[in-house]
Amino acid sequence: MSVPAAKSNRLADVLETVLALNPKVRSKLAEDLAGPAPESQLRDHIKLIYNAEVAHDAEHEGFLAADPWPRAVSELTADAVPWSTKRRSSEQFAEIGWEPDGDVLGTYWVEVGPSGADADTEPNSFTIFGAIDAD
Repeated sequence: MSVPAAKSNRLADVLETVLALNPKVRSKLAEDLAGPAPESQLRDHIKLIYNAEVAHDAEHEGFLAADPWPRAVSELTADAVPWSTKRRSSEQFAEIGWEPDGDVLGTYWVEVGPSGADADTEPNSFTIFGAIDAD
C-alpha cells in the first residue's frame, strides 16, 4: 500500500516537528541511525563465533584456532574496517564457518587447547577473544 504524497508530506512535517521539540527522541533516532555500539557488535560477534566453533566441532570433531583478524590488536582504531577484501581474508575464520556482515570495529581471534580426559590427543576447548578501541 502506498501513501499518497499529501499524507506523506504531512507525516514528514509531524516527524520534523517532533524531532525539533523533543531532544530525547532526536538523540535516540541519531543513535539508531548510527548503528550498534562497539561493545554490542563485539558481544554479538563473539556469540556468533562461538556458535560457528560448536557447529564446526559437531561436524568435524574439533575446534579451530584463528589468528587475530582483520587487524592486529596494536593496530586497532575506532574506525570500522572491512572483514575481507579482494586480496586478503581470514581463511581460518572461513574454515570455522563465520564471517560478519559488513565492516567490523574490532579484531577477533580463537585459541584452542586441551582439557578433560582427552587432553593429550586433541584440543577440546577454545577461548574466543575480541578487542575494540572504544575511545
